[in-house]
Amino acid sequence: MKPILPVFAFLVVCFQADAHFELYHRIEVRIEAEGSGWVEVLIHETDLAGSGIDAYLEKNFAIRIGNNPLDAEPVVDRTGTELPDGYLSASFAFSPQVESLGFRLLSDSAKRLLLVVTRPGSFPKTRDLPPGDEFELQLR
Repeated sequence: MKPILPVFAFLVVCFQADAHFELYHRIEVRIEAEGSGWVEVLIHETDLAGSGIDAYLEKNFAIRIGNNPLDAEPVVDRTGTELPDGYLSASFAFSPQVESLGFRLLSDSAKRLLLVVTRPGSFPKTRDLPPGDEFELQLR
């Protein structure tokens, strides 16, 4: 019976390897040199569970651009060459007049939020937010 134990352990590890995308929501903020930019939400297709992108965003996040809640329609990309398999992208542009972005991961979200901020000329910075936490990003 001992030879079966390594095979069982190998199978457990293999099945767990695909679960890592299930641990985080992913949002990237890309800031351009002139101060404009966009917020990109990477969504794994299984997270939609038959609902639309708007329902997914409302269920998990409260995103503010300046002092206003995010109410724009996202630009959805299902075919981007930079997207990992099984993901789609929902992007929202912001103008140079915006001074801050606010991100709150709602308390009943089942995942953590990995927030990546990319600015010109600097290495991307990350924030790891648990459900119920929030982060204010100053753009200037």
